[in-house]
Amino acid sequence: MNYLHQINGYWKKILNEGQLSLSAGQVYFALLDRNNAFYWKTEFTITPDTIMNMVSISKNTYYKALAELNDRGFIEFKRSENRSLLGKIKIIPLYQNLVHEVVHEVVHESDTGLDTSITLNKPINPKTYKPINGGIAFSGLEKAQSKINRRKQQRQNGTRS
Repeated sequence: MNYLHQINGYWKKILNEGQLSLSAGQVYFALLDRNNAFYWKTEFTITPDTIMNMVSISKNTYYKALAELNDRGFIEFKRSENRSLLGKIKIIPLYQNLVHEVVHEVVHESDTGLDTSITLNKPINPKTYKPINGGIAFSGLEKAQSKINRRKQQRQNGTRS
């Protein structure tokens, strides 16, 4: 799991779906911190006291926050049937939901005096975090550069097609 992409995914999810309660947000980031310390295990257990002490909340508030995070799709929390055992927590990779997000890259060549701004839209590969286009990032740049060079040449020759 990529910590930075997970945090970015968190903020995009919040912007699209609305805020979490303060305690749920604090618990989420504490869980991210602890899972990072566990080298990003797919599923992990942690004592409630650990998280409760990190964010200064009661046990009741902790379990309400876990329920909210679970209901909103930030984590999967499975309570143990045996009260003496810890439940299992799985952090849902939020950045994988960004596959359909679009990268907007603006190419601007100001020294030509021409408006050559272009917006390139590419869906993102969730494994490489690069645009999906055969592995070449922003392949439209070559086309834009070719157009700019052609216009420069036309200006120098005094021709325009």
